[in-house]
Amino acid sequence: PFGFELTAFETGVIGMSVITAAYTMAGGMRSVAWTDALQGLLLIVGMWISAAVVFLWIGGPAEIFAQVAHRDPSRLTLPGPQGAFPIATLFTVNLAIAFGNLLQPAQWMRYYAAGSSRVLKSSALVFAFILCGTMFFATNLVGIGGWIMFPDLSIDQADQIVLMILEKAPTEPASTWASIWPVFSTLFLTAVLAASMSTADSNLHAAAAMLTKDIYHRYIHGRAATGQLLWIGRLTIAGLTGVAVAIVLSGHTDAIATIGFLAASFTLQLLPITIDVLFLKRGNRSGAIAGLVAGLVVLVFFAAPPFLASWWPEMVAVKSWLGIHFGVWGLMANTLVFISVTAYIKTDTSGS
Repeated sequence: PFGFELTAFETGVIGMSVITAAYTMAGGMRSVAWTDALQGLLLIVGMWISAAVVFLWIGGPAEIFAQVAHRDPSRLTLPGPQGAFPIATLFTVNLAIAFGNLLQPAQWMRYYAAGSSRVLKSSALVFAFILCGTMFFATNLVGIGGWIMFPDLSIDQADQIVLMILEKAPTEPASTWASIWPVFSTLFLTAVLAASMSTADSNLHAAAAMLTKDIYHRYIHGRAATGQLLWIGRLTIAGLTGVAVAIVLSGHTDAIATIGFLAASFTLQLLPITIDVLFLKRGNRSGAIAGLVAGLVVLVFFAAPPFLASWWPEMVAVKSWLGIHFGVWGLMANTLVFISVTAYIKTDTSGS
């Protein structure tokens, strides 16, 4: 009726985005917390079901490793078949992702929302054992098992491995696989949607809160009524959702993953300040600001090429130097300047 047609992919992207933005605007932090809890559970269940299916299909973890060792032993050792992950790169990439994600604004909101320190500690244990265990023992083995099933898979298709497993449905109608396959496929696709929505709603809510309280209310309209601030936040969520949809529909989906790595690397620069505030209490404001600026300058120097390469592939994307991820180079510059300026300017005792 409007003179254009949408593909199934475009319809799904727009529909999921509208739903995510709607419940985030309607319920705020409470809706994000409840939906994230349910979506996280779906994601974990989906990944373990995926692992179980791959194990049963190939013959178990031992058979998976035996076949990989027979076909290509380099996939079981560093730096990997492409030489992309020497030990320094593997360590620093995980360092940047782990601490960077823990220090993101959306995570800080969860820390402050905890009812007590006991709840926060319990949540940390659950995260460490359940989510990290899923990533180590389910996700990784699904990837390895998927390569056995699709040995000619290209690097560009690697992130589609589970979807390809779903498409490789059993052909015998009377088999056990044929009866459970629709259930498995539905559960996993639901888990994929849950993972996407739980990431989106948290960051949309955090961005709206920061723009509303930290920028608009503090610097633009300090006497704004609560209702006005609420609508500023809702408009922010709607606008950012529109930008994200435009990026995805433009075909530059590689930019999404790059932005995710950049976000973790940028928030990683808060690590020296956080450690000092929580444990050491020896820094000062001048050192904290100088260190943060130094870390961001180094980070932008390294991060610009990978980001731009997502849009213009002909650019050279240097994501590490001497095997060390660019986020960690920024962290090292940040820490060095923080310590040096704090030691030099001892009269500033305002705290970091």
